[in-house]
Amino acid sequence: MRKCEVVRSIVRQTGVETRDVELIVEAFISTVKKEVGNGKRIEIRGFGVFQPKKRKAKAGRDIARNIPVHVPERVEPSFKPSKQYFTVKTL
Repeated sequence: MRKCEVVRSIVRQTGVETRDVELIVEAFISTVKKEVGNGKRIEIRGFGVFQPKKRKAKAGRDIARNIPVHVPERVEPSFKPSKQYFTVKTL
């Protein structure tokens, strides 16, 4: 599902103007990017956690030239879904 489809779905569910929903979705995404980029963790209970995750340095390979390359240590954004959100109820 793309961002525009999320916006359309919210508009259908709430009746709020499309432009207003677009602004809210953009503000949410921007906030998550900024805060996770600053090393903070964002928890939305019942949905999941956005957090920075440290990746170790490793040896990689440039497949075009078939030579080894060094991939430096880095911090990447990560999302971990809530167990509660994805629990399937059985009868």
